[in-house]
Amino acid sequence: MIDESPMTGVRVPSCRLRCAATRPQISLIAPPRQQRRTSISFALLGPNQMTVLEAWAAFFRAAAENLDLFGLLGLGFGFATGLMPRRRLILLSSAACSACFSLHFFRLGSPTGMAMNLIGVVQCFLAAQFVTERGRPAWLDVVFAGTFLLATALTLMTWNGLPSVFAGVATLVSTAARLQGSPRTMRLLLISSGLGWAIHNVLVGSVCGLTCDCLGLISFTLALLREYGANRRLAASLA
Repeated sequence: MIDESPMTGVRVPSCRLRCAATRPQISLIAPPRQQRRTSISFALLGPNQMTVLEAWAAFFRAAAENLDLFGLLGLGFGFATGLMPRRRLILLSSAACSACFSLHFFRLGSPTGMAMNLIGVVQCFLAAQFVTERGRPAWLDVVFAGTFLLATALTLMTWNGLPSVFAGVATLVSTAARLQGSPRTMRLLLISSGLGWAIHNVLVGSVCGLTCDCLGLISFTLALLREYGANRRLAASLA
């Protein structure tokens, strides 16, 4: 069929005219892929969007299998450690915390974390018994040096990537902390150790361990502030 174009008067096939008339409409229509993207973006902004509370609830449901009795007990001992008024009580509470978390990390499949905590138990008992503000016996330095080397060897033997790095460094800092006769210096070093354990627990997915580290950091900080306030009041009374 031959049609005449109304604009030029040229007689051309009708199919060509229909194609020319529909070209602007085709160019204005977005491709199907862009339409799908638009609908997805509006769905994310719609009423079905997950709130912050729902996201946290989903996280804890996913991590519920990592919550066990040993982790919960370690959490309690860890928080109590920072609030203990005397150095010996800090060490004994820390030993109980390390014993619980050694079993907790065993269940999580973190051999380095388990080994470091077992070393911590031994160090805490030795430091509580033999280290005082007046000093410590010479043989204890040799024993702690041996545990230092043992911690390094166990870190390499139970190597698990970045979790092993942070667990090993945190244990070495804890080793130095337990040799301190001053509770203030020991708390400062244990805060540094707690930061290393916090990163380790994030990497291995230990909710109890991470919560314990956060509570421990808070309790150690509160104890330091309490001691600082007491020293200021004492200095003011003597002035």
